[in-house]
Amino acid sequence: MSAAFTVVHTLVRLAGLAVTMLGVVLLTTQNVALAPVYATMAVALMLSMWTLACLAARAGAHAGLLVLTVLVGVVPPVVSLSGEWPLYVLAGVSALAQTEDLALRVRRRHLELAGDSPPRAPQRS
Repeated sequence: MSAAFTVVHTLVRLAGLAVTMLGVVLLTTQNVALAPVYATMAVALMLSMWTLACLAARAGAHAGLLVLTVLVGVVPPVVSLSGEWPLYVLAGVSALAQTEDLALRVRRRHLELAGDSPPRAPQRS
């Protein structure tokens, strides 16, 4: 696993947390002075997601997952234009979840190629 992948994955997590917290503050306090900070963090999050997808492509991730990750990075800004904040929050959380899934799959694949088996959940009968 490359250090760049780990750094970008951490950046996605931190930017996602920051965007979520700023979004809650903006919704609850109507503090429009934070809007430019929120927009900047949201752009940083989207670019980080795309960077993670590019690094995952170099690591051999499935093309469908890569396309899905890039697309869900585009959906929240487009949905935000509608003004429907519940739909926007759902789109943002979905984008973060997809990025986490992509990172998990890349890490598992890396462990499998290295000969280590990743921990698996017990199978139910």
